[in-house]
Amino acid sequence: MVVPREVLPRRQYTASAIGLALALFALLGVSAAGVRARISTWSIVGHTAAVGWITLRRWIDAVRRGDLFPFLLRPPAAWTPLQVAESTALRLMDFAPAEGPRAFRAFAGAALAR
Repeated sequence: MVVPREVLPRRQYTASAIGLALALFALLGVSAAGVRARISTWSIVGHTAAVGWITLRRWIDAVRRGDLFPFLLRPPAAWTPLQVAESTALRLMDFAPAEGPRAFRAFAGAALAR
């Protein structure tokens, strides 16, 4: 099957959406609930979505395990979720053009990275 480059196996969201979510959370200080409001297309959410977004935490855990963006170095085990998200977003930005807002560069870098 041929799919766009940013489609990730076994993921509901594209690499670009995940990169943007990590950048919003770690680089711009948007809360997990705020990230969900910007990234998720689901209009019906559980009661915990008001204070967080479990999917964001799952992505951070997948980066930590090396299951998501495996071409990046795995972060140290002692790092907090915020540190993992920040490091990942910054590394994804390296794949993007040098100009533009940081969140856009993480979005574009995630699509171009391999």
